[in-house]
Amino acid sequence: GLADRAPSSPPTYTAAGRSVTIESLRLSFELPASFEVVENEELVFLARSFESRGVLSIQRDTADVVRHEPEGEESVAPADIEGVDAVVVTDAVLAGLPAGVAARELLVANRERSFTVILSAAEPALPRLWDDFISSVRIAPG
Repeated sequence: GLADRAPSSPPTYTAAGRSVTIESLRLSFELPASFEVVENEELVFLARSFESRGVLSIQRDTADVVRHEPEGEESVAPADIEGVDAVVVTDAVLAGLPAGVAARELLVANRERSFTVILSAAEPALPRLWDDFISSVRIAPG
């Protein structure tokens, strides 16, 4: 039964409507429409959209995450996010992506609060989902 399960760790984020804050990373953003948060143990944050075959995941990383050498079709460009060094990887090469699904990554160097965001979705849907997401990203200094 439920009683013998290990106590789950406290949530790593707070959500109010579609606004998500991840205090440990000083990160806030708007969850794209149709995405729902999925509980998970491994990642800082995970959400899915069945409508767009979308997955949004956030995990901690090291500050040299932004030194990303493009693989295959990837293109890497600076991200315009105030106060941090960040890059966006378009057409990200990821193992296990289903056919017809594309991915982009946001790689943020912020000392011990560095992280990677991966957003994947059906190719036609991804650009709009990404624009909605990336335009909402805020990172508090400190």
